[in-house]
Amino acid sequence: MGEKKEKNNESLFFLELNKWILRQCYARWDEVERYYELEKHPSLKKEIINKMSFDIKFYKKLRYLHKNLKFTNLGEFGWKDPQNTFTVDLWKEIFPKAKIIHIYRNPIDVAKSLQNREINNIKNFESSLKNRIKKNILNKDIDYINSFKVLNLDGGIDLWEKYMTKAKLVEKKYKGSVYSFSYEEYLRNPKMYLKNISQFLKVDFEDKELNFISQNLDQNRAFAFKKDEELVNYYKEIRNNKIVTDYNYSNIEL
Repeated sequence: MGEKKEKNNESLFFLELNKWILRQCYARWDEVERYYELEKHPSLKKEIINKMSFDIKFYKKLRYLHKNLKFTNLGEFGWKDPQNTFTVDLWKEIFPKAKIIHIYRNPIDVAKSLQNREINNIKNFESSLKNRIKKNILNKDIDYINSFKVLNLDGGIDLWEKYMTKAKLVEKKYKGSVYSFSYEEYLRNPKMYLKNISQFLKVDFEDKELNFISQNLDQNRAFAFKKDEELVNYYKEIRNNKIVTDYNYSNIEL
């Protein structure tokens, strides 16, 4: 997954590279519509792929895997980043045999999680000594906020729908190379899904590894929004949206 990861276990190398890709289209993780413009410019797409390939081959960029690995001998590895939903076509050009695991979650919990993360980022900003030094002493450019969009639940739901709509296209385009399942189903039967992942990737997991992962999951995180009456009412308003229905979230038992 990478030597250096952020707090959500996302590889910083791939995270930053995906951000760079989106910036070439004047897009961001929360404003992804412009990314579709890239398909209209095949020469630019080719240049971006060349740059990605170069960065991966570059020795210093491979530190996240192993100091002595060569590009021709990477072995089995993977990374987690929701931005892959949009950049996957480029990555498949570089890793044509790559397999995709898509784990999705209900829209209310996703929107609420994004909102809470952004609220906490704002609250914690001034309490961070590192940020105060950057702002007041080093006079560096810093981001006070990551996304205005997700501060509003409507914005979070809209973003979820955009990602899930694109994911549906990915599942269709790379049928046979994608294993897709819900986070809630995974929490209900983790060992079964881990074994399915093992077979899908053709990688053997030891029973003790499966037991360790299964036993350290918090099953209460499935449909967490049901504990909040306001969120339940909000769910009732959006439950019949097409993409919510497509992913079987329209009839959650309340």
